[in-house]
Amino acid sequence: MSLKTPMPVIDFVRTLLSLGLAAHAAAGTPAAVTPADSTPGTEVSEWIGGRPWHRWTRMTGDWAGTRDALSAAGLHVGAETLAEVAGGPAGAASLQLSRVGVALETAGGRVRGVAELYAKAGREELPGFAPGHGLSSADAPDFVAAGEAWLEVASGEGGLRLRAGRVDANAEFAASEASSEFVNSSFGLSPALDHLPSYPAPAPAATAFVGATGVEAGVGVFAAPAGGLLAVAQLVGTTGGRRPVGWALGLVGGESDGEAAAPGSGPAPGSGPVVHGAFARLEGAGGGLTPFVSAAVSRWGVATATRHVSLGATVPLAWSGGGSAGLAGSWIRAADPGAGPAATFDELLVEAFLTLAPVAWLVVQPDVQLTAPLDGSAPLRAAGVLRLALSY
Repeated sequence: MSLKTPMPVIDFVRTLLSLGLAAHAAAGTPAAVTPADSTPGTEVSEWIGGRPWHRWTRMTGDWAGTRDALSAAGLHVGAETLAEVAGGPAGAASLQLSRVGVALETAGGRVRGVAELYAKAGREELPGFAPGHGLSSADAPDFVAAGEAWLEVASGEGGLRLRAGRVDANAEFAASEASSEFVNSSFGLSPALDHLPSYPAPAPAATAFVGATGVEAGVGVFAAPAGGLLAVAQLVGTTGGRRPVGWALGLVGGESDGEAAAPGSGPAPGSGPVVHGAFARLEGAGGGLTPFVSAAVSRWGVATATRHVSLGATVPLAWSGGGSAGLAGSWIRAADPGAGPAATFDELLVEAFLTLAPVAWLVVQPDVQLTAPLDGSAPLRAAGVLRLALSY
């Protein structure tokens, strides 16, 4: 069974617009810490003759001040490389994903634009390992292609935001701050929603978001990979109190993708717009230990899974340079077209990871995954992944 892979866990757009490493992006990438040789009101160059290289926040520094001057003018330039090596009883594999991009931010942040380029080499498919879940959110066929390229106009803080261009749906829809730190695909974009345009192929789209006190509503219309249109509607918010909780509810709909429907599953292909699925999410929003739980459902034949539930937690680590750790589990009920009409199989996956930042521009993430079908038709399988993320 093929798996459509969601965006990798390094959130490159956020990296560019925040002028630092991604907060999670992407995935487990901790924010850069203030070097010991910096004091308030004192600027130390990240270049030859300035701050020591191991204290730079980016591997190539500030280009003798040129990079920071561009950023001050609203033009942010960045690049990242993600490399992974995976192995287990079924064999070993590796991949490398690089991205370079520019982001434009003007008028006090009310106008923003992004353009990026991907280059991907290597595959990380281990025979027989988690046919429903997959292994890594970065895995995809080799390619060199444009990533996101969009322009956004906002009315102000918490107001209306309009975005158009080539957009990754999972950047703001069905996205999770905590669960995106995990390596496995299922924690980035639910397998019940993986028909949404995302990494490695963002799609032409238009989105709109409007916020109120503690709540934001968003809608998006995307060009579907198989033709036609997909629409997403979402409500997100955060509860108050001493331990705030973030939440999200959403629906996905559009034209049928042309695959055969299961008996009794609803309108047949070609019968017009239908609701493809729905999703919900809860996660801690107060810092420290961050638990999360998410659920998604979809019609037969639309996505990899018809049902998906994941839950787990992440926690920051008080080590020099920062870091985090996480433990989570994911269950899917996946369509199995090869076994006959309406056939499905249930699969469970458990993942644990640890991130370390020996320097601000390098994140090391060892990761372990265990998986098995719930019907006992295959033994428990294990795989280990070592992920390295470099910020240039």
